[in-house]
Amino acid sequence: METAVIALLREKSKVFYANLVLQMIRVEEDKCPTMGVSINNGSIYLYFNPDFVAKLSLSDIIAVLEHEVLHLVMEHLFRMKNRQGDIWNIAADMAINQMIQNLPKWKDEAGNVCECVMPDKYKLPKDMNAEFYYKKLVDKAEKINVGMCGAGKNGQIDDHGKWGQGNGKIDPQVEKEIVKQAIKQAYEESQKQGRGYLPAGLVQQIEEWLKPPTIPWQSILRQYVGNKVKAGSKSTWKRASRRYGDSHKGRTPVRMIKIGVALDTSGSMGTEEFQEFISEMKGIQATYKSDISIMECDADVGKVYTLKPNKKVDTKFTGRGGTAYEPIFDKINKERKYRPDLLIFFTDFYCSFPKKKPDFPVLWIVTSRGDQNAKPNFGFVLRIPPKKAKNNE
Repeated sequence: METAVIALLREKSKVFYANLVLQMIRVEEDKCPTMGVSINNGSIYLYFNPDFVAKLSLSDIIAVLEHEVLHLVMEHLFRMKNRQGDIWNIAADMAINQMIQNLPKWKDEAGNVCECVMPDKYKLPKDMNAEFYYKKLVDKAEKINVGMCGAGKNGQIDDHGKWGQGNGKIDPQVEKEIVKQAIKQAYEESQKQGRGYLPAGLVQQIEEWLKPPTIPWQSILRQYVGNKVKAGSKSTWKRASRRYGDSHKGRTPVRMIKIGVALDTSGSMGTEEFQEFISEMKGIQATYKSDISIMECDADVGKVYTLKPNKKVDTKFTGRGGTAYEPIFDKINKERKYRPDLLIFFTDFYCSFPKKKPDFPVLWIVTSRGDQNAKPNFGFVLRIPPKKAKNNE
């Protein structure tokens, strides 16, 4: 797998694919018959069966990786809606296979040679989208005997079984924002390294992803934090025991999360966006009944304290000098009591980034006046858009 990613990086026309695969969490899974992508816990996952990969040539693996990337870029994980899954899977594959060179061939259990599904197999035109092929396949369903979804059936080289099977706590629009961040970063990196050739349809789709978000940053923040929440419970007289009735306390669910907030208190940070951010954090704190560890930092870690649900944020900031991110991560690594389930770093991105990825998720909240071109080496980035000017009319 790693050899295939390196090969993608070395070929200019494949750099975009490589940069997107590098952002995925790659997981070996025997239950996955071949390879497949999914979105879960705020991250993009690439599942693959090591036995399946071992049987493929290097060019075959590269083609399948391109296939997975194109499913993400073309939004196939989000566009199925109420359509019949098995037919949608074939239609989605048909739409993207035309954009891939050197598609692999494989043998089924009976030893028959199989090829990736193409429009001409069903006498359909080229260069159409998955919705078009879906409609045509539905019209032809009785004649073509469409089988159940599964790798190796109907010319499918990958597995779509994990599409739409996240943990159910995160809104699909937020999942799209997660994919958008990854696509944007991969595209920008590929431009730096020499983008090379990309199919026209792919460039057009990427440009759609690069448009500003359609949902408020506050909603994305709440959904992202909610996705990291752990499920717990506590005993209470307000709910009777399901087993013993009114004579015993019942249990009610409690949502818990340990949040760490790093506040960039350097001289370049303003106060208006900070106040808006803090009000959002207080709302999150009230929702999940959690304490929040506040860590101020400029060039070094300043004040550290716990923000209780009924306590106000201390706005008498320390620092106001230069900025350094490393001290925050160093402090967390040295003092494990500060290790969070999620670290939210509020900053303007005018600083160099740590190279080593921490063992906890990081959400960067970037002010509207922050560096719009800076990209960290890890974490999910959420940018606060600039406020629209008010009309004087």
